[in-house]
Amino acid sequence: MLGLLLKVLALGIASTASPVIFAVALTLLAGKFPYKRSLAFLLGGIIALFIILTFGFLVGAQVLHFTKGFSPYLSSVDLFLGVIFIFFGILPLLSKKKEKAPDFKEKKSQSPVLIKWLIIGLLLNITNLDAELLFFTEVKEIFQSNTALAFQLLLALLGSLLFILPALLPLVISVLYPKKSEELLKPFGAFIETHGRILAAVIFLIFGTYLIAKGLGIAQF
Repeated sequence: MLGLLLKVLALGIASTASPVIFAVALTLLAGKFPYKRSLAFLLGGIIALFIILTFGFLVGAQVLHFTKGFSPYLSSVDLFLGVIFIFFGILPLLSKKKEKAPDFKEKKSQSPVLIKWLIIGLLLNITNLDAELLFFTEVKEIFQSNTALAFQLLLALLGSLLFILPALLPLVISVLYPKKSEELLKPFGAFIETHGRILAAVIFLIFGTYLIAKGLGIAQF
């Protein structure tokens, strides 16, 4: 159980390193209709979360066990993910280019255009490949384990909160501490921008190696 918890924490913390999503969440809070648009943006992220969560559960829990010959391919999934993880781990170390939040320019409007920000939240999260791969692997590992269902669900909830944190945290802090929100969020944003890519790269390399070893039958933990 402890080993699985550490996996979830490591993968989950790395998945929070999403500077683009965090920057968009901050921009929305500084603009018109801040809470309505932020909630729509967050909802889009939650929809993306459930899509990834469902896919990870289907693979990890072997819901497709009724399909003959599916189980042997699980090792191939681990090998494939391991190679992708190694690639994503090396990529940030070779590139010094920082991610910039997209500029969503719009005409003056008297409406919050909530559907637009819901779609943006969905697309930004579903195309955030780093965090998406980390979260998918996290969910797969949780439901592939032999631990109690209640513990699996608790870990899945923890992982989900960490995945959605870049969009959720600015909104929560702004609601709880409206006057000090910028002061409280600045250190978190600075950490993501400065160290997020390196942290994610290290996690990708470690778990990439683990997944390849697991796929080859070398690692069983």
